[in-house]
Amino acid sequence: MATDQIQQQMSRKKARVVITSGGLEPVEDGRGEHSPFARAFLSALSKNNGVIDGTKLFNAIRRHNTLTSAGLVMMGEISCL
Repeated sequence: MATDQIQQQMSRKKARVVITSGGLEPVEDGRGEHSPFARAFLSALSKNNGVIDGTKLFNAIRRHNTLTSAGLVMMGEISCL
């Protein structure tokens, strides 16, 4: 199946996913305009030219935060009961 078809198929499905910084622990707010997490998030989005899935976005943020020691980044599903 072509990438376009996979993306179209995925776009019709509902997903509730969260990407967070720090888990349950407090995290650094950073200096300047954005926190380290927000900077990594915005950087990953700005380097992307098309559709990006959550896993790729998460990995880009996690890699940046790991390299800068900016804290733990977590991703998980939000369950709606």
